Amino acid sequence: MDAVRLTGVTKTFGDQVAVNDISLTVPAGSVYGFSGPNGSGKTTTLRMILHVIHPERIGNTKPPPARPGDCQPTLKSVSPGPPWGLLRRQTV
Repeated sequence: MDAVRLTGVTKTFGDQVAVNDISLTVPAGSVYGFSGPNGSGKTTTLRMILHVIHPERIGNTKPPPARPGDCQPTLKSVSPGPPWGLLRRQTV
């Protein structure tokens, strides 16, 4: 079983191609990292994996348009412990 599977994903911003036809498979239970120069599409790829942004193409097909509510922020309550015990409970 795969934790992540991308096949032929492309994302552009205007005329700028951020990610061009990337394919990636990450097996469940494994740890992967991205490395590369600034502007190589690392953050854009992660944002597509997390459904923060949507690709223009997946393989040879266009994905369905994003629906309102597809990408909603998640708020967590954080209670820092020692040595940060002087901080009050915060919402992030």
